[in-house]
Amino acid sequence: LFMAVGKPREAVRSYDKVVALQPSYATAYYNTGSALLSMGRHREAAANFQRAITVDPNYVHAHANLAWVLQMQGDLEGSKRHHQASIRIDPGFADGWMNLGNVLKELGQVDGSIQAYETATTLNPSHATALYNLGVAHFSKGSTQSAVEAYRTSIRINPGF
Repeated sequence: LFMAVGKPREAVRSYDKVVALQPSYATAYYNTGSALLSMGRHREAAANFQRAITVDPNYVHAHANLAWVLQMQGDLEGSKRHHQASIRIDPGFADGWMNLGNVLKELGQVDGSIQAYETATTLNPSHATALYNLGVAHFSKGSTQSAVEAYRTSIRINPGF
């Protein structure tokens, strides 16, 4: 509720009370991490996402958010591991595939990023961002025709691109 009305500090205090009462409630750690993330407190957010994963190793979105924070902190291999965990748990998680593609591209693994983006767009054919990123990856490999096709599809889905 506090997050919905733009009060992340109050949300953290509220979730801290929940954790004190139920230390095995992974969602409370995840929500605390999300509130901290919204305040730019990345290190603390990462610690809470990790706690959520410790309590529930199959918490897809905790893995995904931890992966994002690690990527922002420059830990690309750690980010890659957690994105891979999120899609191992939920192979149909299109955003997880797209975000894995982003990390792989940043690691210079363009072929792997193309495969990840293609999986994301197979799972969600209207995922305009994944299609755009697929175009960028193809373009970086010199596959201009494939890049143009991905860009065109992305723009058809989301003319704002």
